[in-house]
Amino acid sequence: MQQRIRLNISGSYLYAYIALRLTPLVRKELKPLLAFELEPPSLLNYLFRGSCIEARSEEEFLKEAELVSKYSDLIRIAEVLPEQPYLSSLTSLNILKRSGVGGVKFMCDVRATEMNLTALIERVGEALLEGCEYLVLDGSQEESKDMGEVIKAYTSLKELGLTNHLSIGLEVYANNKTMVKECVEAEPSFLILRVVDFSEIEEAQYRNLAAPNLPVFIRLPMFDLTGLGLMATKAIEMAAEDVVKLLNQNLNVIIAAPHGFEEAFAVLKRVRGALS
Repeated sequence: MQQRIRLNISGSYLYAYIALRLTPLVRKELKPLLAFELEPPSLLNYLFRGSCIEARSEEEFLKEAELVSKYSDLIRIAEVLPEQPYLSSLTSLNILKRSGVGGVKFMCDVRATEMNLTALIERVGEALLEGCEYLVLDGSQEESKDMGEVIKAYTSLKELGLTNHLSIGLEVYANNKTMVKECVEAEPSFLILRVVDFSEIEEAQYRNLAAPNLPVFIRLPMFDLTGLGLMATKAIEMAAEDVVKLLNQNLNVIIAAPHGFEEAFAVLKRVRGALS
């Protein structure tokens, strides 16, 4: 079934055909999701195989996704900050789908501040066509300086009715209470609270930061274990315990790996074992 959406943008009409199984999105109360965040492959390595040995390859990305899919409920493909050219989050999802990685839900990112509304609507259409369950509207993440623009972009999509067919959410630092409040008032489909480190877990009641019925994801970055030696195992155990505590509070958790895949993946496996 196809639905035609007529949009009045800057005085002109855009006809968007979104080919999907277009029934309204039904959000059910489910058990909290255990998610894992992956970076997309390097664009240069994707176009010119092996051209940048140190850059992230498609093979590395697929290998990690295959491993993660065995233990997580959801894979988030992050939109990398533009210091280096990487494939987009949605293009990377297409690679996963074509490679047969499945059995999990998918979350993708779109940097809403880098495009106009027409381009953003096109990204939403791509997300629907690729079977993306969760779409995050991002800004620069630099102290949430441009978060107001992201909220405006979300509001525009909501007014067009696109949030009725796809879960579209916002992401903000948990310690920025003012911006968290603004995000909650925008009524996104879900909210991601970025935690700087695990020490913040004991300091905040995350459920109290958001509306009672708003799905909340806590993004936990795994710390750097370089040089810890035998203490690394203990650190992984403690991190896994913290993740389980959050899940038991009915909070969704995203384990991020800014310092390396192996340590974060070890936490994921330990958490899954504790939940089994």
